[in-house]
Amino acid sequence: MEDRTENKETENKESEDKKVEKEAKLRIGGMHCASCVNTVSHALKNVRGVEDVDVNLATSSAKVIMSSDVRLKDVVRAVKKAGYDVITSRGTIRVNVLPEDMSKVRALVESMDGVVQVLDNPGLGTLNVEFNPEETSIQGITQALSLSGYRATVMESGKEEDVLKKDFRERLIRLLVGVAVLPAVLLTHGVVQLVLSIPVQFYSGLTFHKGFLRALENKNANMDTLVSLSSNILWFSSVYFLFMGKQTFFDVASMLITFVLVGKTLEAYLKYRISSQVKVPEIKAVTKDGRTVNARELKEGDIVVVKSGETIPADGVLEDGKGVVDESLMTGESEPVFKVKGDRLIAGSILVSGYLEEYVTTPFERSYINTVVETLREAYNAKVSIQRTVDKVSSWFTPFILLISGITFGIWFRLTGDVVASMLFAVSVLAAACPCALGLATPMAILAKVNRAMRRGIIIRNGSALEELNKVRVIVLDKTGTLTTGNYKISYFKEYVPNAMEMASARREELSSYSEGIS
Repeated sequence: MEDRTENKETENKESEDKKVEKEAKLRIGGMHCASCVNTVSHALKNVRGVEDVDVNLATSSAKVIMSSDVRLKDVVRAVKKAGYDVITSRGTIRVNVLPEDMSKVRALVESMDGVVQVLDNPGLGTLNVEFNPEETSIQGITQALSLSGYRATVMESGKEEDVLKKDFRERLIRLLVGVAVLPAVLLTHGVVQLVLSIPVQFYSGLTFHKGFLRALENKNANMDTLVSLSSNILWFSSVYFLFMGKQTFFDVASMLITFVLVGKTLEAYLKYRISSQVKVPEIKAVTKDGRTVNARELKEGDIVVVKSGETIPADGVLEDGKGVVDESLMTGESEPVFKVKGDRLIAGSILVSGYLEEYVTTPFERSYINTVVETLREAYNAKVSIQRTVDKVSSWFTPFILLISGITFGIWFRLTGDVVASMLFAVSVLAAACPCALGLATPMAILAKVNRAMRRGIIIRNGSALEELNKVRVIVLDKTGTLTTGNYKISYFKEYVPNAMEMASARREELSSYSEGIS
C-alpha cells in the first residue's frame, strides 16, 4: 500500500516536472534602472504558471521559465501592462487552405513556441503573426506549417497584392480551359468525350484534388473533399461504364468543376481588388548626400531632404529649414501647418511650400502611415460572433455530408439494387452540399465594408465594430475642420443686451491685438 502511495506521489511529481518545460527569452524595452527591473520581474511573476524570472538590465532581456500551458501572449501583455515594451516582430503568411479551415491553421500556429498572437483572414487566406524573434522567425513558422501538410509561403511586405494577383490569374486560366472545353464535352460521346474531359478533370480541377489530398493528410475534410470526390467518382466510374457499354457522366463531372471554378475565380478576384486598395504607397526619399532611396530603406538617424510638392518619407523631426505642410491625410485637419525646426513630421504628409531637412526618428515599418495600414489589415481579420459560429459549424459540416451521402447510397441501393442510380444520388448530395460560401461570406463582408469606409476617409480599427454599428443612434465629432471648410461666418444673431454684438467684436479685436503683441 505504501509502495503504491509512493509510486503515485513520484508520478505526480514527475508530471509536475514535465509540465514546467518551457523557457522564453524576451527583449524588454523601456528599462533604465534597477526599479524597472523589479517592476518587470514582479509583473512576470504574477502571471499564473510562471515559475522563475531573470531580468537583466544590461542586456534589456528577461528569461522566463513557465509551464507549458502558459501562453506567451499573456506574458507579453503583463509586461506591457506594467508600462514597458516587449520587442516583437510581425510577418504575414499565405496559406493555401479553404476559408473554413483557417481556424484550424490559426490554432496550430498559436500552439508553436515563440508565437505571441495570430490574426487569421479567411477572406484573403493570410495569417498575420506576431512572434518573439528571440525564439522563432516567420520562416521557421512557415516551415513548421509546411511540415504539417499545409502549403504556406511568407509574404514580403507590400507583396500581398502580387501574390493575390497571381492566384487570380491562375484560377482564371483554369476556368477558361474549363469554359472552352465544356461545350465540346457536352456535344460529344464515347471515347472522344473521355479525351476532351481530361483537361477539365485533371487541370482545371487540380486545385480541388490537391486540396482533398492535403485535407486527407491532415485527417480532416473540407469543400475540396466534396468537389474532388464527387467529380472523381463520376469521371472514373464513367471510364468503367464506357468500356461496359453503359451511360457515362464525363459531361456532369466537367460541368461540376467548371461551375465551382466560376465562384472560386470570382472570390480570388475580389481578394485581389480589395488588397490592391489597402497598401502603403511607394515613397522615394532623397538623403542629404544626394542619394535617392526607397522610404522603406530609411533608418533612425538618417537625414533626408524634402522640397516643395514632395511627400515626407518618414516620421521624424525637422532638423533644418521651414515650410507649410499638408497633414490632412493623417490628421483630418484641412488647413496646412507651418513647421519650424524641432517640429514633428509625419510620413505621407505633403510639403506645400518650403524646404525641409528631416531627421528620421522612426523606421518606415513603424511609421504612422504604415501603422494605419496595419490597423486596417487587423480590422480585416476581426472575428465577429457569427464567424465564430460558422467556424464551429464548418468543422463538422463536411464529415456530416459525407455520412449523409453514404447513407443515401445505401438506401437507394437497397431499394433499387441499381448501383449507377444509387451512385448518382450519393454524388448529387456531395455536389449540392459544397459549402463554397460557408467560411467565406462573413470575412468577405467585413473586407468589403472596411474597404468601402476607408475609401470615404473612415478608418475602422476593429472590424467587429461593424457588428455593433446598427445600435449606434448618435455620432459625436470633435475635430473642427473634419466636416467643415475651416471658414466660418455668422449667419444669424439676436441681441438680448443692446450693443452686445459691437462689444463682442471689440473684445475680439482686442484679444487679436494682444496675441499679435505676444507673438
